[in-house]
Amino acid sequence: MTKKPTYEELKQRVLALEKEAAKLKKTYEALRGSEEKYRKLIESVQEGIWVIDKDANTIFVNSPLAEMLGYTEAEMVGKHLFEFMDERGVEDAKIKLKKRQKGVKEQHEFEFLRKDASKLYTILETAPLFDNEGHYSGAIASIMDISQRRQAEEALLDSRNMLQTVLDSIPSAVFWKDRDSVYLGGNRIWLEAAGLKSSEEVVGKSDYDLPWEKGQVNSFREGDRRVME
Repeated sequence: MTKKPTYEELKQRVLALEKEAAKLKKTYEALRGSEEKYRKLIESVQEGIWVIDKDANTIFVNSPLAEMLGYTEAEMVGKHLFEFMDERGVEDAKIKLKKRQKGVKEQHEFEFLRKDASKLYTILETAPLFDNEGHYSGAIASIMDISQRRQAEEALLDSRNMLQTVLDSIPSAVFWKDRDSVYLGGNRIWLEAAGLKSSEEVVGKSDYDLPWEKGQVNSFREGDRRVME
């Protein structure tokens, strides 16, 4: 027969269990404190943080990212990455996810869809995550919103295109140069006279690169000098 433990032995076992429980509680509290510290750190950065699992389901986002996309953090967690992209973005993301699975880190521009269906232009810095056995377990991305920059670039491009259209419609030849008499562009009539098809073809060229006679070139450059003076 198994000998029953005495009261004193049971008491000692209970004390040992209480002591072990106290250690576990301290460990748990320390982990919670550490988690809270890193969460505050992540929330304090200006960039968005996005963590996905191996199946590309969202397991964590910080509040700056959720705000960028017009969601709450709770609305994003659990959703598949592709739910925040248009069709072209999904195809691009599939290629990039295959790279993550092979351990490739990348920085690149990417377009997401906000909750209101407008586009969010970003720069992503992505890195793969692996478990203790070296198996791919997901990826983490730092995301910077560059929407304002992209909108400014598009507005500038639209402005340039409009100016080019206006210049191409007037009946006079027009060109423009920098202070070193290097061409920066020209309108349709002038380009035809120079034997060129587009304004981009003349950028970076000087009069010596164009089919002018030497006497014309010297006259043109002398005229440029007087104008700039």
